[in-house]
Amino acid sequence: MKEEYIKIGLISLASLWAFFRSTEWYMNLIQEIKGNKLEFIYRILESAVVQTYYDYVKGIKKLNRKLSPIEASSAMKKTLRDAQDILKPAGIKMSRYLVPGEAEAFIEKTIQELKRGE
Repeated sequence: MKEEYIKIGLISLASLWAFFRSTEWYMNLIQEIKGNKLEFIYRILESAVVQTYYDYVKGIKKLNRKLSPIEASSAMKKTLRDAQDILKPAGIKMSRYLVPGEAEAFIEKTIQELKRGE
């Protein structure tokens, strides 16, 4: 008899939790959290682009030359690695929030904005 009450209680709790998760308020909360993390990821990527630009790219440009494709690829990898290193302690993985290629596209867009600002 005691086991039946426990089962009924667990089923009731599970039903309440399922109902709560289906409410509009809960869905909006989840979207807001995801949106905040996405905005945070973009800010970190932006910072990593600026850091790579000043640490790596500007040195090459001081030699009065453009980046080779290998150097550009290396700069992209460094930027992604730096951003991931910053996000890791916060428990955020870019792959959970960005589709493949989105980070690279955002980095390219940020680079273009940096170039226009020079």
